[in-house]
Amino acid sequence: MRLIMSDGHARRDSEPLIAHIAAHLGRFGIEVERVRVRRQPRLPYEEYAALIANAEFPFELRSRLDCFGKTLTNMPSRPETLEWLSEAGLPVMRWSLARDHLELDHLFDVWQTDLILIKRSDTYGGTSVTLFTRERAKEIQWNPSRDLFCPEVNPDDGDIYKLEMFGRNVLLGWLSRAPSARTLMNDGRLNGIFGAYGRRELFDWPEAVLLPARRFGDVAREQGFGHISLDLMRNPHGDFEVIEVNLGNVAVWWTTQFRSFRRRYARAVHQLLIERHGASPNVAGVSIRLRYKLSGLTRQPKLLVREVQGAWSRWRNTRDLENRYAAPTPTKRR
Repeated sequence: MRLIMSDGHARRDSEPLIAHIAAHLGRFGIEVERVRVRRQPRLPYEEYAALIANAEFPFELRSRLDCFGKTLTNMPSRPETLEWLSEAGLPVMRWSLARDHLELDHLFDVWQTDLILIKRSDTYGGTSVTLFTRERAKEIQWNPSRDLFCPEVNPDDGDIYKLEMFGRNVLLGWLSRAPSARTLMNDGRLNGIFGAYGRRELFDWPEAVLLPARRFGDVAREQGFGHISLDLMRNPHGDFEVIEVNLGNVAVWWTTQFRSFRRRYARAVHQLLIERHGASPNVAGVSIRLRYKLSGLTRQPKLLVREVQGAWSRWRNTRDLENRYAAPTPTKRR
C-alpha cells in the first residue's frame, strides 16, 4: 500500500513529522511518499491508496484518489462549518448573517454590544477578521451568504484555546495567550486579529469538550478533511465557545516539536488506512520492517539538520509574534 503526504509547509517543520509518520507506517508495510506541493508523485495518482495534504491541493484530485485536507476551491463557508460544529454538540459562539447594512445595524441592538466582528469565508490567518463600531459599520462590505458577523466572546479576554485533531483522534491541545481585540483597536476599527500569538502553552481539554469534538472529527474526516484545528475562547462565565474550525493548512511549526503530537498523528493516519483501505493492523514481517528501517536511517543526517532549523525557527517566530501582536496599545475609540 502506498500513501502520498502532500507537503506545502517549510521543510524544517514538516519533514521531521512526515519522517515519523513514514517510520510508523513502514512497520506495517505501508510506503509513504512525500511530495511537495505543485510536484507530481513518482506513479499515477491511482496507484496510491490516499493523499493527505498539509496545504491546499487541487479539488480535482478528489476524483482520482481518497484525499484528506483543504482544497484550493469548493470549500464550505464559515456558516456551514459552524452548523456542523453545532450539530455535533459543541458550544458555538453567537453569530448571524446579514443581508444589508440595515440588518447589520440591528445586530448591535440584538447583541447589546458596541463592537461587532465580521469573519469572511475562504480566508484564514486572521487577516479577514475585522472588529468595528456601529459608526464604522457603513464601511464594511461582505458576501451576505458566506460571511458572518458575531459579537466578541469575551471583551476582556483574547486568549485562544486550540484543539488539533485528525478524525476523532486528538493530536494536541494548547493555549495562546493574547490581549482582547478591543485593546488593539484604533479609531473604531481593527483590521486583522491574529489569535495565535507566540506565548503558547500546552492545554489539557476536559472530556465535556472532547466528546462532541470527536463527533465533529468523524464528520470532518468523512467530508475529506484530515488535520484540523478547533479554535475556542472562554466567555465571561468561564465556559468555552467555538469561534471557528480550520479545516486544513494547519501550521505545524510549533506543534511538531512534541513527540506525542507526531505519534498521535502517525497513529491517526494508520487508523484511517485501516478503516477505509483495509490496511493491516498487524506489524509486518522482519524483512519488510528492516527494509523501511534502513531507508529511514539514510535520511537521519538531513532530519537532524531540519530539527536544528526547526528549533531556531520556533524561537525566532515566538519572539516575532510576541513583539508584533501581543503587546496591547492604548485604546482610541471614535
